[in-house]
Amino acid sequence: MFRIPKRFLCLLSAGILFAGAQPGFFVTAQSQISPASSSLAVSQVSQAEPLAMTTEETRSIPGSSHLMIFSCLSSSPATASVTPEGVITARSAGSATILYNTVEGFHSLRVTVSDAAENSGQKNSGTTGQPEASIPVELSDQVLFMEPDDSYTLTLSGDLSAARKASLHWESSDSSVADVDTSGKITARGKGSAVITCTSGDSSDSVSVNVVTRDYDGNACDFSILTARGSTRTYRLYKQNAHNYPKYENYLAWHGCATCSLTSVLGAYNPDYAGILPNEVIDGPEKDTVNPDAWNREHKERSLPKQMPLSMYGISSILEKHDVTVDYVRTYSSDEEASADILSHLKTGNPVIFEVRQKSNKTGKKSSRWTNSYHTMVLLGVLTNGKVLVYDPVDKNWKNNGNRITITDLSDVMEFMFPCTKMDKAMYYNGAASDGGYIKVFDSAE
Repeated sequence: MFRIPKRFLCLLSAGILFAGAQPGFFVTAQSQISPASSSLAVSQVSQAEPLAMTTEETRSIPGSSHLMIFSCLSSSPATASVTPEGVITARSAGSATILYNTVEGFHSLRVTVSDAAENSGQKNSGTTGQPEASIPVELSDQVLFMEPDDSYTLTLSGDLSAARKASLHWESSDSSVADVDTSGKITARGKGSAVITCTSGDSSDSVSVNVVTRDYDGNACDFSILTARGSTRTYRLYKQNAHNYPKYENYLAWHGCATCSLTSVLGAYNPDYAGILPNEVIDGPEKDTVNPDAWNREHKERSLPKQMPLSMYGISSILEKHDVTVDYVRTYSSDEEASADILSHLKTGNPVIFEVRQKSNKTGKKSSRWTNSYHTMVLLGVLTNGKVLVYDPVDKNWKNNGNRITITDLSDVMEFMFPCTKMDKAMYYNGAASDGGYIKVFDSAE
């Protein structure tokens, strides 16, 4: 049973409280509560596989790199403490229970801590039976996005003793971008990309670190990253209302968010189209993919106010035809389900194309947060602090001061996203029947 300090009586960020009424149960607070009078609901907790650690060892909750953890609590911080992000530090010999909450529900993780001095030189305590020296070094992350001055501690996938961890060698390819200390803690310094490498004997692993700022502006700017494979990928971020696209400058200013989003991703993933302009996409890949009658209707026959942008189905079809691997997720049962899937995908270093509408899913009312109608944008990545990078083709001085990238919470996006209502195959916008959902883009070489 936990002895809960008063400050834990109500964890407002996740709304969970462990009261010790029965072992293995959480108590969920529906609103601010007091010890004397409260109305609480009890939820079953799933038990995770036990975790063995040695003193001074630091590890993340297993699978946390692919989970959205809301909050964590340790039954004995003196034995094993835990950060809100799920990083566990073994403090002294003994046992502790870590309680944490994810989109999948509530979880309990039993941690047993042994003294590092007693385990020095022994085999790994896992079930493989391998001598520890033969266990390869494997980092839990492959690609990271950070802002200057942010810090993040890398964790290893395997179980290594404190003695083995103490012998690890950490190195940054560019310490002016991101440096790393002897414990694997990265500190972002300046805009750019660097590779952090962890080495032990003949085994090593590395992670690509991309440090981003808030100065991506102008009619077109390049956003370059190091991928999980260590190669450079460059997105050219276009301003749709730049009025410098021959033949289609008015169409793009009115309806070009979808075309600009498509152009940026196509140029980043297919080297044959690197640097291609949005107007060139209309006359090239779009025209090659769309039925001629539909293309002529939108670009030659209709007046400007009646023309329509590409649908999400149209974007995914054009990318697939031009050798970019995608998965168009048209429907989802809840924002929580979609959020978990999107975050998991962004952590691979690959983007998500999505569409929002003016109507808020929370209030049911219209808002100009992202658009006054419907609007297509791209999620370029997720920062180690949990915020996401949004490429917005429209120059909205009241919202982003002309910056092509907006840094915000994913919930700020999910509030205005929506699933498809039908599996319509219209290449141009046709309401929620052909729009909505999100498109996950993949690097076929990974």
